[in-house]
Amino acid sequence: MGIGASYTLGNLIMAGDFSDTTFHGFGRSSSMKVFEPGVRYQMTPSLSFVSAYQYTMFEGHHWHEVALATHYLLSKRTELYTSVDWMRASEGVDAVIGYSFTPSTTRNQTAVRAAIRHVW
Repeated sequence: MGIGASYTLGNLIMAGDFSDTTFHGFGRSSSMKVFEPGVRYQMTPSLSFVSAYQYTMFEGHHWHEVALATHYLLSKRTELYTSVDWMRASEGVDAVIGYSFTPSTTRNQTAVRAAIRHVW
C-alpha cells in the first residue's frame, strides 16, 4: 500500500509519499514502512535543485537517507546531473544506498555521482 502527493508553489514543488509493504515467505511475514518527503526548486527552465529525505523501518531496524542533487538540461533529451546521498542505518546494520552499491562495512555510507544522461 502506498500514498503520495505533491504541491506546486511557484517554482517550488513539495512532494511526499508513504508506503507499507508486506513480504510473505518461508512461513513468515515482514512489513517495511518508508516515508519520503522532498522538494524540487526549478531555478530556471534548465536548472533545478532537489532535496529529499527517506526514513525506512524494517524488522526492528531503520535507515535515514538524505539526498541533494542538481540537474541541468543541455537539451530536451540530455542533462547533466550531480548528486550526493548519505545514509545512516540503525546499530547492527550495514548501510547500502539504493542497493546498486556494495554495502558499507559500517552503518554509514555516502555516494557521490556526476553524470550525463541522454534519453534515446
